[in-house]
Amino acid sequence: MNDYTFLSAEVGALCDSLRAEPLFHASLGSKELFHSNFLAWFADSFPQEAAAVFGAWGTALPGAAAMPSERESTHLDLILHLPGLAPLAIENKVFSVPSEEQLLRYAQGAVSQRGLTGPMPSKVLLSLISPGWEEHQGWRWVSYGQLADALERRISQVRTADEFAGDVLDHYVRLIRLLVQLLDLLGTPTPEAPFLLPPAITAHLDRARVSAAVQKARASFVVRALQIAVAGKGGIAADVDHGFTRGTVLLEGFHRLAPKEIDPAADSVGWQLQGSQFRLAVITGRLGGRANRESREVYVMERYPRWFDFTLVEKVAGIGTTLKEVRGGRWRFHGYDPDFVYRYCVVPDLTMSQILDVGLGYLRLAGQMVEGGGAEI
Repeated sequence: MNDYTFLSAEVGALCDSLRAEPLFHASLGSKELFHSNFLAWFADSFPQEAAAVFGAWGTALPGAAAMPSERESTHLDLILHLPGLAPLAIENKVFSVPSEEQLLRYAQGAVSQRGLTGPMPSKVLLSLISPGWEEHQGWRWVSYGQLADALERRISQVRTADEFAGDVLDHYVRLIRLLVQLLDLLGTPTPEAPFLLPPAITAHLDRARVSAAVQKARASFVVRALQIAVAGKGGIAADVDHGFTRGTVLLEGFHRLAPKEIDPAADSVGWQLQGSQFRLAVITGRLGGRANRESREVYVMERYPRWFDFTLVEKVAGIGTTLKEVRGGRWRFHGYDPDFVYRYCVVPDLTMSQILDVGLGYLRLAGQMVEGGGAEI
């Protein structure tokens, strides 16, 4: 099975090149913010060159004058006002893929309600990772690779006006190209390879301080695939998301047993995958807090007696798992205060396709949960 180890030398070389690039170190404090700020500087300092770069993705507006860029305006990362173009709204997702729902909220709640008297802004999603479409509900996807190509064609003009600025732009293009190469190699998990990257790869990423970003990019891709799969399966209503804690990416999917407007304290039943630990969990708004730990466990056991069954993940993984049911002492579950109760099993080297099968399977079962009992696994 391909576990990416064969890419170690190539990944190592890319990481060494990133570490040698000055602007890469400047970007580490806040990656998306850095890129948005850099593009705002470029647009404000060289509006004609910026109009030539972004014109292919914007809307022509003869007579439009350059104005200062807007940063973090009504939740949008960047709005450019360039000569001859309608305003250009940019949602910047360097190492992740936003959901269509998120983009729709931005379009409705931010772009369309800004009170502009002129044309509505063109909308661009700028990302290293494809969202799976070129255009969607008025948004156009522009890859960082396309941006690098367009910027590179303007370096000589910028350098003529300001030699140092031209050199900075040149370094920025180099940085983008290195990131594009790295994410092309690792950002999109292949279906049959382990989702977790092997130590030979993560060691290179750690040295270059991009391990978390690459892991988040991979998780974002898997979550998007899960969201699409959930949407395509009738009867499944679930929240699928990812996070990053304790140096490891976390994937999760939960089904809320009652709408929040009907029952604000309603339980959520679902799963998490972090590292090789696969968890089945209940999040309950009842009996919260450390003082109610024992009562909360009794509540979960009585209400969901059949939920904590790892048969499905064992079947999909095709291996025996090491079930961990007892935390020690009197506790029958693991848990996090104030509301998280779970058990877990160890399942190393799950592939993306297996994660999709397991995640969808348990979400379907969670959707079948009824008061006082659980679904058959």
